[in-house]
Amino acid sequence: MHCKWLMLPIFVIILSCTTNPPQTDTVHHEESKTNAPLVQLVLNTNDAKVANDKAVVADSAPQNIQNDLVQDSDKLKIEALLVQPVLKAGQKQTAYIKVGLTGFPMTEQKRIAANVAIVLDRSGSMSGEKMRKAREAAVIAVQCLNENDIVSIIAYDNNARVIVPATKAVEKEYIINQIGGIYADGGTALYAGVQKGAKQVRKFFSKNKVNRVILLSDGQANVGPRTPHDLSILGEELVEEGISVTTIGLGLDYNEDLMVKLARSSNGNRYFARTAQQLNTIFEQEFSDVLSVVAQEVVINIHCAEGVRPIRSLNRDPMIKGQDITLYLNQIYSQQEKYFICEVEIPATAVGDTRRVAQVDVSYANMKTSVTDRQSNFLTARFSESEEEIKKATHKEAMSNALLQIAVKQNRTAIELRDKGEVSQAREILRNNAEKLREYAEEYDSSLLDDYADSSGDFADSVGDDASWEEDRKELLDQSESLEDNQDNDLFGDPDDNLESDPSVDSDS
Repeated sequence: MHCKWLMLPIFVIILSCTTNPPQTDTVHHEESKTNAPLVQLVLNTNDAKVANDKAVVADSAPQNIQNDLVQDSDKLKIEALLVQPVLKAGQKQTAYIKVGLTGFPMTEQKRIAANVAIVLDRSGSMSGEKMRKAREAAVIAVQCLNENDIVSIIAYDNNARVIVPATKAVEKEYIINQIGGIYADGGTALYAGVQKGAKQVRKFFSKNKVNRVILLSDGQANVGPRTPHDLSILGEELVEEGISVTTIGLGLDYNEDLMVKLARSSNGNRYFARTAQQLNTIFEQEFSDVLSVVAQEVVINIHCAEGVRPIRSLNRDPMIKGQDITLYLNQIYSQQEKYFICEVEIPATAVGDTRRVAQVDVSYANMKTSVTDRQSNFLTARFSESEEEIKKATHKEAMSNALLQIAVKQNRTAIELRDKGEVSQAREILRNNAEKLREYAEEYDSSLLDDYADSSGDFADSVGDDASWEEDRKELLDQSESLEDNQDNDLFGDPDDNLESDPSVDSDS
């Protein structure tokens, strides 16, 4: 196994603006004909000053030129845009705002150190191939690390025990030998395992490290705190310390709601391994993320302009208070995009006018430069009676993202209905979702929407099958979580593609 690093070309665009914006929320078409296009931005500064709350872009400006900022080679690419920059004139309506953050390239030589605790379930249900493959995957993880990284190994059954205390990954042979001595027996003290892992991470905790607990379990937590709420509270406490938890659910007997809550509340990844043979691939993917973090302590704040009202978030769990929508993200990975989409209500505006919709402020700890970067920009909308103009100006990819997140929410509703035994209602939602997604896929030329339509249709066909629902539920929930969090999984591929050619099973316990 090799830890791979990808290098892509980066282009830098510099925008310079010196003209002060007009001091109104709406610019009338007839008043702006003599003005040059105006854009006000604050780019890549460590002490960015907030511009006047009434600042707008004159209506003669090219729409959203200010919203797609291409980063320097050591800064995030921040794309903040109104999905439909031209809106229908004369009526109140809702619109979507997308903020996307893409990590810059980071070489292995310049990456920050990892501080990880690998927490392995060794309860009785893990005996045989599961335990063997779990040890093998943990070894792969250790081999990815270098002498600057910190690793600890914890195993839990009725109790949690530290197998390898937090240490630099220098004596790998010793660490691997200790992993080889882990055998399966007993119950599932999952909560205690996470606590013990977090305690090891705290020993070498640093804001300049990637601090993470990686949890593997194949069963129900049955020792100590064990509800999804219990684990959600634990995750919230850990993320406040700067520690995230990645969860890996193995097989069909683990509690997916518990594992999802823990990962979601702590800003970690989550995976569903149908078989033990998928563990190597999952650990490789997880450590590819761990070893490519380029930004931490990310804060996105969207301040809605006067008259504009926040409605809801389409993905993630921001705080909405008054005119502000605030989201915290723990980490951004190299050359991966994490995005956030929210819906706002915009008041009726006359034909030809331009209205400021929101100010977007982003700050993050840059892991390459060790400084806090800040960027700010404004989002504006122009108003027209032309349906053709509105459609032409729409950002297709961003609209596809918004429609995808709406579909994800619908599929979550289908899961809830199926859990209540309302099979026909769940099936109807899934089928309607599939039909709409196919229409949107064609309209916005989106292969992702098309794939999700096929997947939703497949679940609609099987949702009434009690024999397959346990696995289908895990897959559907994993799919929903990964799409909502933009986790870079192969969601619509064949699960068998990740299986190894030699499925031999040993007899250890």
